[in-house]
Amino acid sequence: MAYSRRGAHSVATKAGALLSMLVLTGFCVVFVRAGNNEFPATQVADITCSAESMEHAVTLSANETFSLTCATQDWEPVPSKFHEVMCPGQGCNCTDAQAAPYVAYFPLTKYWKWVSPENNSDNTHQWTTPVGKWLNMQEAATFSVGCRHKNNNTLCFVDVTVKAGGHVLVPPVAASFLALLAASAVQIL
Repeated sequence: MAYSRRGAHSVATKAGALLSMLVLTGFCVVFVRAGNNEFPATQVADITCSAESMEHAVTLSANETFSLTCATQDWEPVPSKFHEVMCPGQGCNCTDAQAAPYVAYFPLTKYWKWVSPENNSDNTHQWTTPVGKWLNMQEAATFSVGCRHKNNNTLCFVDVTVKAGGHVLVPPVAASFLALLAASAVQIL
């Protein structure tokens, strides 16, 4: 009899431990998902291209945004597919063929929407950096975007410096923690 009680107690203890780990793991997954973009980005600058002001610079950290307004329909975006690509470096002097996708500079942002709204009909667009864990560069990166006047070819641009994320160790630590939980669950069963 004593053996069966001990065995039943052991099974109950293992089941309780497994349930606790599943709850803890579920909590961690919910926490990671909730951290995606639950906090609104901080507005850093509102830039309007005008005859008086053609060259601009902005520095963004994680989860920050700036807006660029090309004042009238006489201006066209540079590069033309600015939702997907940007001009590497400063000065916005790239052609569409020389433009680089955002993911080339920020590899973990493959599914991030850098620019909103996603159409070209609006005069104002916002560039928003993702939360820090997705900006895992070791050094700051600089790109530029802007507007070119259709008639006189005048260029208005913004040099955008994105600071390094500073959260390089978070994903490996989280992955190690979840792997440890999974290994413990296998041992309990």
